Amino acid sequence: TGSLYSLVANLSGSGAGMTTYNPAFTAGIQFIPLRKRTISGVRFWANMTSATDFKFSIWDKDQTRVLTKTVNISTTNQIHEITFDSSYTVPDENIGKPLYASFYYTEGSQYPRSDSVIYVPSTPFIADQHWVVKHMGVYGSGDSFPGSNASEFYMIEPIFDTIDE
Repeated sequence: TGSLYSLVANLSGSGAGMTTYNPAFTAGIQFIPLRKRTISGVRFWANMTSATDFKFSIWDKDQTRVLTKTVNISTTNQIHEITFDSSYTVPDENIGKPLYASFYYTEGSQYPRSDSVIYVPSTPFIADQHWVVKHMGVYGSGDSFPGSNASEFYMIEPIFDTIDE
């Protein structure tokens, strides 16, 4: 799909890397759904040196966590697809409004990021005809809403499982 291409194409052979940061924080992207869609998971790139638990979330326009799941990410360098236990259909009032896909990692863990738009798309870019990325670098303190701007670009994107329109 267009969204899979956007993440994979911009990471293949890239200099995007991992870093360690303390204290723990939530990081991700801000995106805008253009049509009514159902979100079932997230796609996440990791190049971990040790297996680490990550908590993945989708946040709505009111800064409410609507989906979440904790997954142990292995030491492999690959794209991981995380499926939430339930899905979230974007309501009409959220279409055209910013939503967020994020990950929370525990203190001292490594996280995937790049500090260069050579390796990730400049924003905004069209991931597919149904959504756009508004901001590649957002974060929050601890396990919280990712409402602040970061200088890094985080490697995560939503997975949509249906097209309702």
